[in-house]
Order: sequence, then C-alpha cells, then structure tokens
Amino acid sequence: MGPVMIKLTRLNKSQIVVNSDLIETIEDTPDTVITLTTGEKIVVREGIDEVIAMVVSFKQRIYSGIDRNERQRGRKRNTLAKSFEPRAASDD
Repeated sequence: MGPVMIKLTRLNKSQIVVNSDLIETIEDTPDTVITLTTGEKIVVREGIDEVIAMVVSFKQRIYSGIDRNERQRGRKRNTLAKSFEPRAASDD
C-alpha cells in the first residue's frame, strides 16, 4: 500500500503532512494535539472530528482502490485460467 498521509495545519498556519497510521491519540486541550506512536506531539488547527474524518476518508479511498485492483486482478486471473482449461478430446 502506498503512503497513508493526511494534510493538516499547524497553529502558525504552516501545513504538515502526517502519516495517519502513526496517530496514537488525538486530544482537544483546547487546541488539537495529535500524539504519534513515536511520541512526537503535533498541535494543529483542525478539530478532533475533522482529523478523524480526514483519516477515515483517506483510508476509504485507499481501501476502495485496493478492492477495485483486486477485482480487476481476479478478472484477469479468471480469463487466464479459462485459456488454459483442458479441452475435450476430439475424435479425429
């Protein structure tokens, strides 16, 4: 799977891209503080619900792409398998 990043905004309005798989906790204190699995804390302008929605939306896009790719690969496999199916012997 490719990168799993979401774009957020720091309090100073600079943008930061965060690996959503590294988010451990999100706190509302009154600013939104994201703690990563590395222990790093990031304070962002987006609220908790907005960050959660971004992560969910991103993962839905990723997983729907995986499903679509798997279905396409399955169709190719089925077509390939049919081309190698044994044919009935003919009485020549």
